[in-house]
Amino acid sequence: MITTESLSWQKIKAVIRTQLDGWSVMWGELQWTAIRFLRTWEIRQLRKRLQQEYTTLGTLTAENSAPEDRDVDMARRQISFLQEEIDHLEQELITARQDFVRRRIETS
Repeated sequence: MITTESLSWQKIKAVIRTQLDGWSVMWGELQWTAIRFLRTWEIRQLRKRLQQEYTTLGTLTAENSAPEDRDVDMARRQISFLQEEIDHLEQELITARQDFVRRRIETS
């Protein structure tokens, strides 16, 4: 038999459970925000470094009619590496968010 006392206790449990779920979601979003902030900061730093490498390559080719192949090759390899790293980090960020959302849905 369901009494009014057990019914009100069920309501209290439901409210508490909802509050805990809300705090859990907020905590998860705060974690995600921190991760995203740090990862985008890292990507910005790599883009600045990439721009410096482009400047270095441009300077090497503009100043010398025949720049040393070793310096130009090093700048090109560094540019290639930085571009790949930026692409990888951007894709990793997208994948991490998708995994984060998927796990939240699975645990709900």
